Amino acid sequence: MTVEINFNELINHLHRNVEQTDYFRKRGLSENIVKKYKLGYSANGMNDAIQLSTALNERPSDVMKAFKYFLPIWDEDNVCRYFISRVDEQSVPEGKKVNKTHNLKGYRVKLFNERYLKSCNSNLIFVVEGIFDALSIEEFGFYAIALNSVSNADMLMKKIVEQRNSIEDKAFVLIPDNDTSGEKLATFMKKKAEEEGIELRVFHLPSKYKDVNEFLVDDRKGLESFLKEIEKRIKSEWEKHFVAAYLDDFVKEITENSLKPISTGFQELDKVLGGGLVPGLYVLGAATSLGKTAFVQQISDYIASTHIPVLYFSLEMSKKELISRSLSRQTFLISPRKAYTSQDILLGKIPQEVLMEALSNYKIISHNMAIIESPFDSDVLSIRNIVKEYKTKCDRLVVVVDYLQILMSPKGKSLSDKQLVDYNVTQLKKISRDFDVPLIVISSFNRAHYVHSVSFESFKESGGIEYSADVVCGLQFKDIDKAAKNEEARRDLINQWKAKEIRDMELVILKQRNGIGYAKIPFYYQSKFNYYIPAVK
Repeated sequence: MTVEINFNELINHLHRNVEQTDYFRKRGLSENIVKKYKLGYSANGMNDAIQLSTALNERPSDVMKAFKYFLPIWDEDNVCRYFISRVDEQSVPEGKKVNKTHNLKGYRVKLFNERYLKSCNSNLIFVVEGIFDALSIEEFGFYAIALNSVSNADMLMKKIVEQRNSIEDKAFVLIPDNDTSGEKLATFMKKKAEEEGIELRVFHLPSKYKDVNEFLVDDRKGLESFLKEIEKRIKSEWEKHFVAAYLDDFVKEITENSLKPISTGFQELDKVLGGGLVPGLYVLGAATSLGKTAFVQQISDYIASTHIPVLYFSLEMSKKELISRSLSRQTFLISPRKAYTSQDILLGKIPQEVLMEALSNYKIISHNMAIIESPFDSDVLSIRNIVKEYKTKCDRLVVVVDYLQILMSPKGKSLSDKQLVDYNVTQLKKISRDFDVPLIVISSFNRAHYVHSVSFESFKESGGIEYSADVVCGLQFKDIDKAAKNEEARRDLINQWKAKEIRDMELVILKQRNGIGYAKIPFYYQSKFNYYIPAVK
């Protein structure tokens, strides 16, 4: 049977002794804050608490007696299930070295005011290192969480991610201590927040103060002004999000922006897409060996041939393989009857003059095609960083990720297959939005749907794909939905179709956020030379 932990009675007892000390007053804390948090005191320190509560797994000692000041941590239901005691340095036995704070033995460490992650009446939450820093901020009606140690920063970020739905309208402001540990804390939390898409700002104290509590003790009004200025700046940033503040820029963008949709090279597909590719997330799926990489690569080559840079992340195939496929396609365009496969090219079984002509045609593409051979442990953060670098050099850019299911979990995360797909799709969508680029990601299908017509259920762990992507489409054999109803017979029929050099295919548009919601576009796929040809209706 689980015993419910409740230290309320103990905390109330210790709080009644608070008038016996002026420690909290010297730390700049008002009577209101002391009462609100029921800060406590005992001349016998933790020894008193150990004697009064059987729930404490501690032993009395001269060292424990030195921890005289009690800082309860209240949960959202106003129950104290954890507290921290603070040492009275003058009471420490001679020759003993102790930490300034004591965490309860046998209990999971809790963050001060972590309850705000579940329920908070403010959109602004401060984060600081020490509990007295948090209490100093709360003196002025603000809300603050304390780590109690920089080593607990990762714990806070994990809790923020866990409570993402309840804090989506919150902005976090970190005020680190003015020391080396504070600098490292700010760097770590900014990086983590960026990875997780959490809104975090960092503000630094005036250089003469080590921490927030020192600021309070020295200049109470100065700290109040400092905090209110932060609040003002955050509110100013929020106001920028209101439509009224954006209308003038909106009108300017749509009247002066000369950028047009980027053509895919397929007229009918461009028509269905409203002109071509625009910034957003495009997901293309297909069963294995149906030519999804060939289709996307052909589009990528065409875009690069129009002098628009393409950033192609290949998580599976090598740069050599992709280039050989492009050159094979070029030989087919030069002479369909005398074309060469990518395997021919890789093995040197292509006449020199044909290879030179194909390379000449490929030259413009090569100057605008960046193929990134990503290692098998690549994650979306590494993709984001590279896109960010390229976007500083290119006004227009198309990004391709081949393919979704190979992307790894971010470092330090353990995710199920569904959670991983949802996370990666969401982050890829953010990349397309933050850098204003069309981003095409290739996805595999569930094996159970290899012999069925394209649907959202075809995509592996499709929840995030269905809701986050701007366009979702899939390749399938034409008239697959009219093929044999018996699954085994249908599988045999599909294998026969795969064996054909020229396949009847169709691209099925399942979703388009800002256009035609469903469409089928027919193609012939010359599989031997990785070339798609629009089918004449």
